Amino acid sequence: PVWSFFTAVIVYAFLMLITGYNHLDGVMDMADGVMVHGEPERKIRIMKDPSVGAGGVATLFLVASLTIAGIYNILDYHFIFGIIICEMAAKTSLITTALLSRPLTPGIGSYFIKETNISNYLASTVIVTVIAFLLRDLVGIIGVLGAIVSGIIIALIARRNFVLANGDVLGMSNEVGRLFSLLFMSVALYFL
Repeated sequence: PVWSFFTAVIVYAFLMLITGYNHLDGVMDMADGVMVHGEPERKIRIMKDPSVGAGGVATLFLVASLTIAGIYNILDYHFIFGIIICEMAAKTSLITTALLSRPLTPGIGSYFIKETNISNYLASTVIVTVIAFLLRDLVGIIGVLGAIVSGIIIALIARRNFVLANGDVLGMSNEVGRLFSLLFMSVALYFL
């Protein structure tokens, strides 16, 4: 139905508004850095460049489109709590990346990376997982698992390309974490 798609777009737009579009900039900047060939220093320069390249625009389009499709899918299952779970899980992805990264200083992202340790990571992840379980049993847990997988993947991509991570990497992790959470929950809803 058209109304479900329209609702999914409005939900996504609202999520972007409450975060001030900060993470979307990270998606574009990190994608541009990953797309360029060369040493990590060159990739970091491109990532920090204020202009946006084709890789950044294309990646943002894909992440946004797939996220809207994921929201549409969970709404099709009448699973409104999935929106809460995917947003919490997005932050789990972000701190998973922060835990597995070394900071590129100076920058706001470096504070998050430096302050993320195993004890506060585990406490946060347990709280999010319990809330997700209470909202939708195994499907909620699978949504959090998707975000953790995403955080690991983004950390590995950042390490391979930049050696270090910054706020752009964390922003990418947040957006892709939301997407992976929606993807994992969509698969779980289909099979469970």
